[in-house]
Amino acid sequence: QPVIVDRITENPFKDSTRIYPIDYPFASSSSIRLSYILPEGFSVESGPGNSRVSLPDKEMSFTYIGQDQGPYYSVMNQFTLSHTYYSANAHIYLKTIYDEILSRHGQQLVLKRN
Repeated sequence: QPVIVDRITENPFKDSTRIYPIDYPFASSSSIRLSYILPEGFSVESGPGNSRVSLPDKEMSFTYIGQDQGPYYSVMNQFTLSHTYYSANAHIYLKTIYDEILSRHGQQLVLKRN
């Protein structure tokens, strides 16, 4: 799994409905860039696809970019939370973003021997 730092392993929004609003303690933004040197004689067969999702006003967004660059594989993972309060109705959108994050963070980077 290419993302080894700040990997999200669980969606905090498990239920399909919500009664109470969502109140995060603070706004945050994290950007992680990783670069892997591939073993000699190997190349990338498959890996997590690129993804970009956000709420309509971009108050929460997630971007994942994985690039095969010959002997290197680089990953850029960015998560931004600019608002701290969301109504209970927004929960389904937040759940969708976290599902996308889990999808990207859970996929394997598969190498093949040349």
